[in-house]
Amino acid sequence: IELKNTGGSTVDITSWWFCSLFSYAQLSSLPVESGSLTLASGSLVVLSGFSLNNTVADLGLYNTNSFGSGTAMEDFVEWGNHSQGRENVAEGKGIWPVNEFVPTVISGHSIEWKATGDGSSHWYDQAIPTLGAENTLPVELSSFTATVLDLNVTLRWRTETEVNNAEFQVERKFLRKK
Repeated sequence: IELKNTGGSTVDITSWWFCSLFSYAQLSSLPVESGSLTLASGSLVVLSGFSLNNTVADLGLYNTNSFGSGTAMEDFVEWGNHSQGRENVAEGKGIWPVNEFVPTVISGHSIEWKATGDGSSHWYDQAIPTLGAENTLPVELSSFTATVLDLNVTLRWRTETEVNNAEFQVERKFLRKK
């Protein structure tokens, strides 16, 4: 599990906790693969030894072991389209919309945060996990337009960055009038 300090000051997370559907661990009890539990602004820490279900699960980050407390919850993510144990705490705190889920995590992939906002639309599937390195989106679009003339559709887009992108696949669906 990778954590990034997106705040403006250093944070000591040594006494913080993970909670995932009846599994709990204080961060100081987990092996640190890279980084430090004293997170400077913008820095990353990678922790191992906390098992997560890739099909259906949630993960809450808490500043104490008060797992039912919105004050203690720092962050939250949920995947797999099934409500888990702490969604209500995250929803009550206003950091996760009720009944929103990141899609199931494909084995060997990771889910990564886009570094903006809360909720499932702010996460994406990463086929090549970047543990310990900055998350990057494969493609960042700066514009996208579609123009329809008769039965012809013209798509125009501009990308700002492309990382490990070999192609674009475009699909079209015809709707018939009744």
